[in-house]
Amino acid sequence: PPKVFSFPVGEETFCFGKTVDVKWNATLVNAESVDIMLATSTNSAKLATLKNTGSYKWKVETPHKTIGDNSSFTIAAGLYKMRIQSAEGILLGKDTELFDVKKCNDKAAKPAAPAAKAKAKAPAKKKKK
Repeated sequence: PPKVFSFPVGEETFCFGKTVDVKWNATLVNAESVDIMLATSTNSAKLATLKNTGSYKWKVETPHKTIGDNSSFTIAAGLYKMRIQSAEGILLGKDTELFDVKKCNDKAAKPAAPAAKAKAKAPAKKKKK
């Protein structure tokens, strides 16, 4: 099958709570609507069913609500591939390479965020006085 995804391609790291702009070449995918799947080496789960526009904003969260019913599945930290298929389950292109999904509140990231927020808030506090 052709390589349809332009993002992610593999080797990226996505953090829970962030939104990922999933992109694919819609002209290579011969379908009006597509299922965007999150796949491991042994399993896959549907993230969304949508029109074949070439774009999907994926909110990385656990649990992830399944589209079309009221159930959900759990996305654990780990390695995944993105897959695109028809409603009938026919693969419409090559899966992405593996990418990493994880919780990203590690110590290296913590100092940067509060410092940025403090700088933004500082002028407002001065104005209140």
